[in-house]
Order: sequence, then structure tokens, then C-alpha cells
Amino acid sequence: VCTLVSKTLHYGFHVEVFYPLFAFLLFLAIGTHSLPKIALSLLLFLSVKEDAPFYAVGILVGAAITKRMSWKRAAGLGAIAVATAVFYLEYLIPANTEEGAYRLVEAAGGFGTTPADALRSALTNPAPVLKNFARGGWWPIMI
Repeated sequence: VCTLVSKTLHYGFHVEVFYPLFAFLLFLAIGTHSLPKIALSLLLFLSVKEDAPFYAVGILVGAAITKRMSWKRAAGLGAIAVATAVFYLEYLIPANTEEGAYRLVEAAGGFGTTPADALRSALTNPAPVLKNFARGGWWPIMI
């Protein structure tokens, strides 16, 4: 645990440290089947960073597959997560950058400079995208 915390905080404070806390809160809320608790924990999770909606959709799909949540509820909450991603990537971040557009980080930049370019690249030529994903630096930390 100390190694993981050290790597996370090595270059100063990173908001990603809130992912585990809010993910566990979301898992606990899903277990209660209480929509207000699920919605609140989902909003906390979505507030961590602009990529949180993508992880949230994965959690919601997992909850539906394992029958901890109905597909209807997962789809509704997933729609909120997708709407949040669109808001972050298309409006909030571009409004607060000099370029006026969201730019992908260097690791994904080879596939396009915008989310739409990267998605188009991933759909038309998935092999390099999957290869880059598999060789990413996050695997050693997670394993």
C-alpha cells in the first residue's frame, strides 16, 4: 500500500487518490439498492476527474451483469455519466483552456488530438490502440 501511495503522490497531490474511496462508496450504495445513495455516490465519483464517467459506466454495467442493479437503472445512471463526460469534454474543459478544446494526453495523442479523433482511430484501426493500452504503465501498479 505504501508503494502505491508513494507512486500516486510522487509528483504532488493527484485527485485520483479519491477514486478508490468514491468507488467503494458507489459499490456500497449499489448494495443498498437505494437510488438516492447510489446517485449521491455516483456524483461524488464523477466529480473526481474528467475520465471518471468512463469508469462509472463500467461499474454500472458490472452491477447489472452481476444482477446487483437492474439494466434499466444502470442505463439511466449510465446516461447521466455519459452526459457528464460530454459536459466535461465538450464544454467545461474547453472553456477553461487556452486552445478552447480538450486535448488528449501524450499517451493517447498518437491516435488523435481530440476524443473524437481517438475514437475514430480506435474504431478504424484497433490493433495499435489495444497494443498501446496493453503496454501502458498502469499495469505494474495495478498487478
